Amino acid sequence: MAEQTQAKTPPAEPVNPATQWANKAFEVWSAYADANLKATRQWTDFAANATKESVSLYAELQAANVEALQEGQAYIAKRISDMPAEMMNPKDACQKAMSEFGTSAEKFSKLVQSNTHAVIRSTEQYWLTAQKTGNSIRDTYSQAYEKLTTLYTSS
Repeated sequence: MAEQTQAKTPPAEPVNPATQWANKAFEVWSAYADANLKATRQWTDFAANATKESVSLYAELQAANVEALQEGQAYIAKRISDMPAEMMNPKDACQKAMSEFGTSAEKFSKLVQSNTHAVIRSTEQYWLTAQKTGNSIRDTYSQAYEKLTTLYTSS
């Protein structure tokens, strides 16, 4: 008959309760640290996206403001240069001034409308980014809660 060799396993060492408690405390601390790190990254991403959107909005509004300023300066320069000729025929000058003022007011109104749309688009983008970030952070802490629940119930 063939001899069967069995490898002997060393006897299990008794588990030290202090070591067991320290291991569990480390796992809990690690779960909290991971969740907080992930949430901090998500907040940082949100801040970066909000800053990017703010800079974009600022540039768009600034461009519209420069355009409005140039339009206003052109209108005033034209009115000043036409003044000597208009003094000869005040009635026509008044009608021309009202017509030009109406055109300038219409351009100004379109610029204000464009700025309003830009602010609304930007606000919507902020809202969507904030909502996405909030959901991600909620999910992060839900996962941490599940992990901690598992750690505490496995005792």
